[in-house]
Amino acid sequence: MDGKDYTWNRFQMGWHVGIGCNYEKYYLVVQVGTDFIPAYSHSFDGGYKPKVNTLDVKLSLGYTF
Repeated sequence: MDGKDYTWNRFQMGWHVGIGCNYEKYYLVVQVGTDFIPAYSHSFDGGYKPKVNTLDVKLSLGYTF
């Protein structure tokens, strides 16, 4: 294992999108997002190139007054 080929990226960038709704005094939000830039990738012999990305799914419930 030599140097840069086996390192993790220190910079990640991605997107998030969500939708929310009010029902009486309650507020519900669902969000999902992922990375543009993989946290880790490496090319192995034979063309196999695994990547590590993050995926977020968020559910929030609030009370409005």
